[in-house]
This record gives sequence, structure tokens and C-alpha cells, in this order.
Amino acid sequence: MPVFQMRNQPYKFKCLEFNVYQRALDANDMALLQRYRREPVLSQGLSDIWVNEPTSFTQHFKSATLTPDISVWRHCLVLNERAYQALHSTLAADGEFLPLTIDGSEYHLFNVFTFGKEDPAQTKPEIFEGMEIGILSLGFLEDELSDKTVFKSKKEGCLLLYCTEDFKTLVESHQLSGIHFDPDLLAIFI
Repeated sequence: MPVFQMRNQPYKFKCLEFNVYQRALDANDMALLQRYRREPVLSQGLSDIWVNEPTSFTQHFKSATLTPDISVWRHCLVLNERAYQALHSTLAADGEFLPLTIDGSEYHLFNVFTFGKEDPAQTKPEIFEGMEIGILSLGFLEDELSDKTVFKSKKEGCLLLYCTEDFKTLVESHQLSGIHFDPDLLAIFI
């Protein structure tokens, strides 16, 4: 079963710039700050502390003039109303939806809870001076993905988002713009 890394297309689409930590920093609330920072790994949810704060998309490149239907922000997906309507029922079991106002429009931030189980035969650690500092390759156990659509990797550090081919097909069938599906699971440069 093919797996893809979901990536923004910053040369074509605007990207979400939102500092989720700012509210905690302004209030000097270290417990809240720690909760935000640990969320990608713990996946406990944020709905009980979430505040819908207005934010905006940022144009990183002059060529990025379009607003995406779907994009990646941290360990979350950002969905406009059209994308939310198309994907809500498929995504609902894999995380939580949080409201977010971007450039005056209502969006849905999908906080991904699920993890893919890494295949030890395909996942190789990067070792430096006897210490594991990252991973050189990544693969997932196919039979563990049958009930997942989008997911994170604990071995990768929960910084990237992954999806199955079924999810890719669903996004493409609804002609939702904004993300690229990369078969290179660890790529960080476009």
C-alpha cells in the first residue's frame, strides 16, 4: 500500500502562519505552553483549551497567489469549508476538528491523533557517536494502515503528516488544491 507525505506547495499557494504558543507566552502560562508543545506526540487533543484566534495566510513567494483548500500546518491539516465537507466523514476517526478564522473566513484545523506503525525492516535510524539522532529511511507496516487515512510517525518525531493512497485519491477526486503527495516520506525540501 503506497504511503505519501503530505506537503504544502509554497511556490503556488499561501501558507498558514500561526503561532499557537503566543497566547501561552503572553499569559506566562508554562503549563499551557507545555501542553501545546507535547500535543504532537501525546495526541490528547486540544479542544478543551482551544481558542479560535484570527490569523492569516502568508505569501512566502511572489508566485504564491492562491489560497489552498487544504494545507499542512505543523501536525495538522487546514481545511476550508469545501475541503471540510468533502473530507470530514473520512477524517473524523483520526483526530479532532478545531475552528480557526483565517483572513476573515472560517476554516477547520484537523489535529491528527493517529500514528502509523513503522516497519523495522524499512526504518533505519541515523546514528552519530553511538546515539540515535534521527532516521535515514522510513516505512510503515501495511496491515497496520488499513483503518487509517492520515497519520504521524513517532520515529520521525511527529513533524510530518502521512496518508494512504485512498486519502490521496479522495482529495484528488474532489479537486481540492493546496497539497502535494510526496512518495519520499522524509523529504523536507521542495
